[in-house]
Amino acid sequence: GIRRIYKWHASMMKANWDKKGAPAKDAEQIVDIRHMVQLGSELPATVHGKEPVELDPDLWLRGHKKRNTDEPRLEWDVLEACWRIRHPELERIAKFMNWEQQDATDRFNRISKAVGLTDLMGVRGVSAGDTIVVENHKFRYSSDMTKGGDSR
Repeated sequence: GIRRIYKWHASMMKANWDKKGAPAKDAEQIVDIRHMVQLGSELPATVHGKEPVELDPDLWLRGHKKRNTDEPRLEWDVLEACWRIRHPELERIAKFMNWEQQDATDRFNRISKAVGLTDLMGVRGVSAGDTIVVENHKFRYSSDMTKGGDSR
């Protein structure tokens, strides 16, 4: 029904625009700006009289934030008397991870190493047996954690 009419009308408009050039200003009432650009019209400027702002290419990729762009932080939690990991991706993973699975700690250790947390632990002087909290999970640090082994 209506889709067929729309396609027919768009093809007629394109054929007309190919012959006569860009569409009239009232063409936006028939189709939206996206279709007009696809059919050959120029994209109007959205901001006049100001310099364009270039977006950070490392921050967003197709609507999703690139992973591992945040630096991990390791803070001493005074109330819990332990180290607390601060990293959006690690906190999200720790929150939803099933810690009862056999390879859960190995997976968490691999991700920690990939985001640079294990290097940070060495710099901050975290020693074997120190308690570490990430999101809602608490565990004891061991030197095997940096090798990808079990951290308990």
